[in-house]
Amino acid sequence: MLGLEVVAVVPFFVAAWKLSQKVNEQRALIEQHESLITQQQEVLQTLTGGGSGTSVVSSKTLAVVSVLVAATVTARYTYQATQIRRNVPPPPNYEPRPAVFDAEECIICMANSKDTFFSPCQHFSTCWPCSQKLLNKQCPTCRQKIEFTQFLYVS
Repeated sequence: MLGLEVVAVVPFFVAAWKLSQKVNEQRALIEQHESLITQQQEVLQTLTGGGSGTSVVSSKTLAVVSVLVAATVTARYTYQATQIRRNVPPPPNYEPRPAVFDAEECIICMANSKDTFFSPCQHFSTCWPCSQKLLNKQCPTCRQKIEFTQFLYVS
């Protein structure tokens, strides 16, 4: 019977050992974070004068700096958001629709309906397959550089 008891107890000892390793890792991380917090508190006390009347950095200066940092971050985010325009392709099951009227013909192939919008020139003049074949990435209507193309559903 002793052999079966050992087999039954061994997984519990292994689990307890693994748990103690995780606890020790977490304690080490906590100690690192506490030392970092202590260092940052010392730097903050140095900058603010340690609570004495002679502050190295006034609260007004800290407020101005924080506003400038917030404005910089906001401006950078806004700029990046406007620069990350991507092509908006048609759905995976897209099939070009034949043009019925001359006014809706793609100006390149003259067979399919227009369904692609170019930006920033805002021309709507080609079908999606033809827009993807433009090697120079210039609008076929005005020759302006195309920043992104967008598929439009036309009913």
